[in-house]
Amino acid sequence: MRKPKITVIGGGTGIPVILNSLRHEEVDITAIVTVADDGGSSGTLRSVTQLTPPGDLRNVLVAMSDMPKFYEKVFQYRFDETDGALAGHPLGNLIISGIAEMQGSTYNAMQLLTKFFHVTGKIYPASENPLTLHAVFKDGHEVIGESHIADYKGMIDHVYVTNTYNNEEPTASRKVVDAIMDSDMIVLGPGSLFTSILPNLVIPEIKQALLETSAEVAYVCNIMTQYGETEHFTDADHVEVLNRHLGKDVIDTVLVNIQEVPQDYMNSNEFDEYLVQVEHDFAGLRKQVKRVISSDFLRLENGGAFHNGDFVVEELMKFGEDEEAMSFTVKVKEELLNLSRFDKSELSAIIKMSGSLGLTGDGLTLSITTENAKIARHIYELTENLYHVQPEIKYHQKTNLRKNRIYNVFVVANVREILNDLQLADSFFGIEMGINPTILEDDDKGRAYLRGAFLATGTIRDPESGKYQLEIFSVYQDHAEDLANLMRKFILYAKVIEHKNGTVTYLQKAEDIMDFL
Repeated sequence: MRKPKITVIGGGTGIPVILNSLRHEEVDITAIVTVADDGGSSGTLRSVTQLTPPGDLRNVLVAMSDMPKFYEKVFQYRFDETDGALAGHPLGNLIISGIAEMQGSTYNAMQLLTKFFHVTGKIYPASENPLTLHAVFKDGHEVIGESHIADYKGMIDHVYVTNTYNNEEPTASRKVVDAIMDSDMIVLGPGSLFTSILPNLVIPEIKQALLETSAEVAYVCNIMTQYGETEHFTDADHVEVLNRHLGKDVIDTVLVNIQEVPQDYMNSNEFDEYLVQVEHDFAGLRKQVKRVISSDFLRLENGGAFHNGDFVVEELMKFGEDEEAMSFTVKVKEELLNLSRFDKSELSAIIKMSGSLGLTGDGLTLSITTENAKIARHIYELTENLYHVQPEIKYHQKTNLRKNRIYNVFVVANVREILNDLQLADSFFGIEMGINPTILEDDDKGRAYLRGAFLATGTIRDPESGKYQLEIFSVYQDHAEDLANLMRKFILYAKVIEHKNGTVTYLQKAEDIMDFL
């Protein structure tokens, strides 16, 4: 089976945390690393060699390598401040710069070093030319150079990059665009928003690739706000800035830490870029992305608040499995549509699990949501044939070129009558959350209801993945329990488990799943 291809984009100390955990998974990893650093050792070496700065690449190399700890200590050793011209330089930076000069580019140096240190995956500098970062503030003032941005008091509006040593338009390193286009998932961050992540994304070729790729784009949001960059930012503000620089709502999934950071870790002297914890704005996120994963991703270490790479990667891998399940699920659902009849119990399940009510001057409206065009058409035909009303199919797509299309079957006529006939009105007002007893008692109605429930919120894993499982998500636990009881009536060994945002009824035995279908 082909390994999932995951590309991680960023810089600083953020992405090495993710890469170090990700390399232990069965995935094909590519790291794309920022080359706009102009401070410290990297800045000095860049000005001397006129090659891309080595610092962020060094940290990524260590994170993705299985080098012995002693080798890592040697590679990361930093010369003492009393060592004259060598003062403050990590030995690894000197090695990368030396090999880059010998090989003609930092890109070539990294390809050699990845083999030398047995790196799991591929490492590419975002560009093969050193880049200069420009920050334009809300008041119109412009600061040139990544290391100087935090010195100006103001809010950043946008950033862009230029080639440091020529006037040509910045270009992506070879193979970077191909890596993005071939990926199953793109992971942005964690890291400084304006100085570690965006310098990569505003390179025109990388920006265009992110707009065109079919890969899922996940953003690992910072835990803390950062001095001179993201003061007073919520997690939704971070996403807004990313999408605004890309020109479209490109971010599909956001991973945010909701574990509280102790006060002792605020305004740390050691990590003086920290201010306060990033505020969680779930409503603001949901307006911009289709999926928010909020959990405890916190790791407290050496006076700083960092991401726990293992926890983040665990969620990313779960999501990857879910994506595989979804593609197989679509095939199964479309096959079931061929067996479906115009049955009220089926429509009842679909409305209950995917419907929402609205109120206009003319009365109640009903909107039934699905991500599948054929299921949307099926819901339309069910409603039209059973109740002689003509719904409208609307769709929303956050960006063109992406797989974010959401369909809404919109009903404005006879909504109250439809709900009363299906005995659903109470459910929408929070009085009754379970399944109507008449459905539980009638085998034909029960089968139709289960079919509708699966079409609405069901998923099933491909048996070839070795994790054959069928799941149906319910917002309410009472409904999930009734689904399980209904399945058990047909001699199916159903179980119920609570998830973060609801409850799942599931089958694990292959024979039960086949009988269900």
